[in-house]
Amino acid sequence: MAARRLTLTWRGDQQASVSGDPMWLRRVIANLVDNACKFAPEAGALAISIASAGGKVSVTVFNSGSPIAQNERAHLFERFYRGDAVRGSTEGFGLGLALAEQLVRAMGGELSLDDTVRDGAAFRIVLPAAA
Repeated sequence: MAARRLTLTWRGDQQASVSGDPMWLRRVIANLVDNACKFAPEAGALAISIASAGGKVSVTVFNSGSPIAQNERAHLFERFYRGDAVRGSTEGFGLGLALAEQLVRAMGGELSLDDTVRDGAAFRIVLPAAA
């Protein structure tokens, strides 16, 4: 992050607790943060926010920059999918988001792209709150 001069903002409910596997959750968040760093522009911004309401906890990972093309959004969670803009320009096999989504589903939650973001990309995990 420092080499690319990325800034990170953290905000939200730091006391929120989810029901799920801690190792899986770490993997999912690490994947989302890694992707956010990879696809953020030089001197771009990253933000992680946590909110809890209605028995659910949401974690959103955002990066500034170009939005994900509309025609690619439906394929983001497919195994081996790599968008046209990144093919050949970044490392990876196109498995990260597919595996992350499966782990989140196995914990009773959802992983999605926030369609309301116009400058950059935001992925949201929603999981049941711990009892």
